Formats: sequence, structure tokens, C-alpha cells
Amino acid sequence: MAKAGSGGVFLHSCAVSLLALQLLPAGEGKADFKVLGPDGPILATLGEDALLPCRLSLNFSAEDMELRWYRSRPSPAVYLHRRGAQVSREQMAEYRGRTTFLGDHLARGKAVLRIHNITVYDNGTYHCLFRDGEPHSETTLALQVAGLGLEPRIHVTEDLDKGIRAECTSAGWYPEPHVEWRDFRGHAVPAVTRFSASATTGLLAVLSRVAVPDRSMGGLTCSISSPLLHERKVAESHLPMSPSLDPATASPKLSLSEDQKSVRRLLFDQDLPPSASRFDQDPCVLAQEQFFTGQYYWEVEVGDRKAWTLGVCLGSVGREGRVPKAPQHGLWAVEFYKERLQALSYPRTQLRPPQHLCRVGVFLDCDRGKISFHNAADGSLVYAFSGLSFSGPLQPFLCLWTHDPSPLTFCPVVRETQEDAGAPEVSAPP
Repeated sequence: MAKAGSGGVFLHSCAVSLLALQLLPAGEGKADFKVLGPDGPILATLGEDALLPCRLSLNFSAEDMELRWYRSRPSPAVYLHRRGAQVSREQMAEYRGRTTFLGDHLARGKAVLRIHNITVYDNGTYHCLFRDGEPHSETTLALQVAGLGLEPRIHVTEDLDKGIRAECTSAGWYPEPHVEWRDFRGHAVPAVTRFSASATTGLLAVLSRVAVPDRSMGGLTCSISSPLLHERKVAESHLPMSPSLDPATASPKLSLSEDQKSVRRLLFDQDLPPSASRFDQDPCVLAQEQFFTGQYYWEVEVGDRKAWTLGVCLGSVGREGRVPKAPQHGLWAVEFYKERLQALSYPRTQLRPPQHLCRVGVFLDCDRGKISFHNAADGSLVYAFSGLSFSGPLQPFLCLWTHDPSPLTFCPVVRETQEDAGAPEVSAPP
């Protein structure tokens, strides 16, 4: 009876096994496996890690298989895993020390290769191959490398013949970014843009140039964006100008240059007819330009003059007698006198003169109510008035308090974007 029972169990077991084999779909034995990868490209950021995952189409173990990741040809490989270990001698030199095999799920037919410290040269196509003796299968993976470059800088120049030109530069981008210029009114500005690749890193440098047809646009923004990371970096620059002095407002104590860009202090007053437009006592002069709205930037060469005042005032500022120089009288300025620099705020603000303050930059933002003064040599902020409101048009002005021969001069501007970090600011007095 025992033998008969044992034979029955054996026959039953064989029948179950046969039934299981019959239920397996045709062509899905282990020898017929396929390798699968991600559905789309793998995005990796420069300097970070990338994961290249592969898996078998069926839930088979890959523990005894050979796994190979390679680029254009199987050997040398990006990484080769055989008999449970890496085969280092077949690895490409550029990937040595930069790969990690993640095989925690090999029993389920899954494996991942991690590539560390991604570079531009890692961008492109990879093949993932699983081999089980003679049978093998592979899939293709696309690795897209992206790098966000440095903050762009705008460099603005003004030439009497060519007008205002601006160029935007940045480096460290990959792949080729999108560059767009706009003026402060939001209108697109046509540009000529070139890219150059570093011979060592492959990263792209950007050089984009525009010609400014209309100064009234106020300023420019240069936007550089990554097509893969969907991020952008933006720089902006206010357009420079070179005001011209108005002879009708010049004190008899002053002499203007023929091009109306420079002014000198005379030893003796000129004999000029009286005029309500003219400063009759203070040695001051206004510029011809009047500003109602927008942003403007200009520079004044002060050289080694021993005393001067420069800034912005309302066009209606008084010209007769001694002119009160304070914000409540419609005048915002900085003054150098007796080797001391001060802002003509209310009350006065004593400033530490920058070394070699030979040229002063003035930035006027009519719409935001801000007037700031800068050391034009490095763009650093000297002083800023903010929170202002203006009751009329604004004009640049200059005053020369001593008889030393050096002039004050409105200069053509060569300017780069700078940050106004740490700016000492004051609000307008009540």
C-alpha cells in the first residue's frame, strides 16, 4: 500500500509540472528574455550623478548574468559586471573611479549603474546588455547632460559715431542656451549671438551683442535660459547717456566747452546780460536734458578738483542768490569740499570717500523714485536717495566751488552691470 501511495503522489506531481509548462506562453523561457530601459531620455546635471537603469522583461534573476554598459562599442565598456564582480580591466579610462554598480535587485532582473560627477562628455547614447551564456539582449538609453551657466554680465559702451552698443557674456552652459534681449518696455531687441566651446570642459561661452536704436527704451535685459533645465539667468543694465550742458543756465563764474560737455571755473565773472534762467551767484549749471519718466545713467569726471557738487534737481529749482541744496528744495546731490564727501540729505550725511574717486556715476530712476551715486571705477555705491516723488521734470546739474583749473566733464560711458549691495539709503524727508 505504501508503494502504491508513493507512486500516486509522484504521478500527481508530474501532472502538475506538465500543466505548469503548458500554461507558460510560447517563447517566454529564460533564453528568450529582453532588456528594457527608461521610456525617455535621462536628464543629468553637470557635476552631479546620473542613474542608468536596466531590467529584464520577465521577473528572472540576473545574478548569474553578465551585465555591460557601453557607448559606441562593447569593449572597452563604461562598466562590466561578471560573476558577481566588476571587471576593471575592460573599463574605459574616463569612467574609472566614477561608476558604482547598484545590484540590490538582481534577483528580480533589475540593475542600475550610477555615474558620478557628470561632465559634458557623458552626454549621448548608452547601451545596456544582459548576457546569459550565448543568449543576450540589450537596450539603448539616452543621457542628456545639462549645465546652468554663470550669471550673465552686460557691458555697455557709447561711441559718438556708432551710438550705444551692449554685449552680454556668460560661460558654463550646456547644451546651447537660448538668449533673449528685451528693453525695459518689454519689447524684444534683435541680437547677434555666438557660442564657443571650451577645449577642456566642452562647456559653452555666450557672447551676444545688440545695437541700441533708441535711448528712450530706458535699459536692457539679457536673459539666458537652459532648454533642458527650464531655468534662466537674467542681467539688466540701464542705458548710459552723456548729458550736454545748457549755456542759458550757466553762472557767469563758469565757462563751458564748445561741445557743452565740460565746465571750468573762471577767475573773474563774465559780463553777461541778466537772465532768470541763469544762476546769478552760485557757480552752477544745469544740463539741457529733462527727465519725466524712465531710467538714466551718466558719469561725471571730477578728476582732482578740490570742491564740487553734482546731482539731480527739479527744473524749477531757484537760480537767484544762494540756492538751498537739500531734498526738500528739489535737489539731490553729493558734494566734495575741504577733503570731505557728504550727501546733501536732510540732515547732511557724512560719507567715507572711496579711494581715487575720479569719476562719479549717477543713476536716476524716475518711476521708482531713486537717485544713486556710484564710484564709476568699480560700480560701488557711494550713496542713494530712495522713496522719492517728483513734482516736475528733473535735470542733471554741476557746481564748481574752487578756482582750480580742472573741469567737471560729462563723459561717454563704458559700464558693466553691478549689484548695489549694501547701499546706504534714506527716504525723502517729510
